Amino acid sequence: MEFKAFEPGIELLGQALEFMVAGFRIIPSVGLRILAKHGLVKRGPDGKAEFGREGWFPQQAGLDAFRAIHNEVGSFTIFEIGRQLGLQVYCPPEINDLDSVMKWMDVSYHLFHRKNGKIMYDAATGRMAEGIGHYSYERPNANKMVVVAQTPYPCDFDFGIVTGDVERFGPHGRVVHDDHAPCRKKGANSCTYVISL
Repeated sequence: MEFKAFEPGIELLGQALEFMVAGFRIIPSVGLRILAKHGLVKRGPDGKAEFGREGWFPQQAGLDAFRAIHNEVGSFTIFEIGRQLGLQVYCPPEINDLDSVMKWMDVSYHLFHRKNGKIMYDAATGRMAEGIGHYSYERPNANKMVVVAQTPYPCDFDFGIVTGDVERFGPHGRVVHDDHAPCRKKGANSCTYVISL
């Protein structure tokens, strides 16, 4: 199911909110207005939006902002927000191809969230805290990858992330939503995306 946190009390890193505005390439002020309405950005003394890049915000407020964006502007902007994240989010130097970015996706996702004041991925132990779902992938053959997103975020957002990752690390690939698999738009808790290479 989209737009509903799996657990209360989960927080989202402020840096992620900048990607929400990046999806509004033509009129970023609309994105800023929606984020401000949900308490996710503040106005500085000069009137410009200030992102608390290192701050933490309630995940549900972020999901509520996604719902407002979807309702006001539509699913393409949600897709574009995800695409910009896939194209621009930091990846360590060893993340340099589609397989490595698909493995990194779940780690990165957990690094952008915290639970009970603790980041949900511990690099020292490799452990992930539960409560936000996961991204998983498999590669059944050299020409195909299958990504499953089990998160509370919108289907179109995750479709955009996978698309941005493919554009960045495998530009000859093509991503489609698996319409035969469960979908969060239909009340399921996951969506599946197929990458053809």
